[in-house]
Amino acid sequence: MKMPSGHFCGIRLKSDLVSNFTLLESLYLPNQRHSTHSHERATLCLVLQGRFTETHGRNSLACIPSTLLFYPAGEKHSESFHNLRSRCFVIEIKPSWLERLDHLSALVNQPADFRGGKASGLALRVYREFCALDEFSNLVIEGLLLELVAEISRGSRRIQGQATPRIEMAKELLHSHFREPIALATIAKHVGLHPVYLAQAFRRAYNCTLGEYVRRLRIEFACGELSNPDNRISEIAAAAGFFDQSHFTRTFKQLLGITPAEFRKTFGQS
Repeated sequence: MKMPSGHFCGIRLKSDLVSNFTLLESLYLPNQRHSTHSHERATLCLVLQGRFTETHGRNSLACIPSTLLFYPAGEKHSESFHNLRSRCFVIEIKPSWLERLDHLSALVNQPADFRGGKASGLALRVYREFCALDEFSNLVIEGLLLELVAEISRGSRRIQGQATPRIEMAKELLHSHFREPIALATIAKHVGLHPVYLAQAFRRAYNCTLGEYVRRLRIEFACGELSNPDNRISEIAAAAGFFDQSHFTRTFKQLLGITPAEFRKTFGQS
C-alpha cells in the first residue's frame, strides 16, 4: 500500500506545512501494527517516545527515543509497536526540493537509520522549531534540513563491502563491551590484526574511529535509559561507561546538541 502525500499511520496530534515540507507529530497505541506500506514522498521519522520494531526487506531495527529513520519515496517498510504508547515526529519532503540539491539528492536513494549522532540531533532541532513556529521558522527549518540531508548523504557514501569478517568481529566486540574501558591493542589481539591496520580498516568500513563508535554506542544506550524517569542521570552516566556525569553531559551535548536533562524533558513526555 502506498500512502499518499500528507497521509500517515497513527493518530495525528499536530501538523503543519512549512515551505517544502509536511511536519507531523503522531501518536501510536500499544501493540499497534502497520502492515507493509510505502510513502509517496521521501520521509524522515524521529522517535520521540516508546519503542517499536521497524522492518524493511530482511532488515529489522529496534527503534527507541532519538532513533531517526529515513525512507526514500516508495521504500516499503512495516512497524510493530511494543506495549507502550509511542510518538514520532515525521517530515515529508517535496520531490522538487530534493531535486534542486542535484548530486546530493541522488545519494539519498536508500533507507538509512541513525541513533544518538549528528543526524538525530539535527532532526530534534527541527522538532523543537516545529513546536514553537514563528515568522522565522521556514528559514530555520529549511536550513536544518539542508544540513540533515547532507549528513544522510555523507553516510550513504560509505564504501560497501569494506567490513571483512575480522572487522565485523571487532565491531561485535565493541557492542559487547562498549560500557567498559577497552584498548585498541586488546581489540586488535582479539581479532588477530595489527592495531594500525585495524584502526584504518575500521574507519574505512564505518566512517568513524573505534573510539567514536564506542562513544555513539554509549550515547545510544543512555538515550534508552533516559526515557525512564526513575533512572537518575548520574547513574545512567556510570552505567554507560562515562568517567562522571560532567563527562557524560559534555559528550551527550556534543553529539545531540542538547543536555541529557533537556533530552529527558523532550522525549519523556507522556
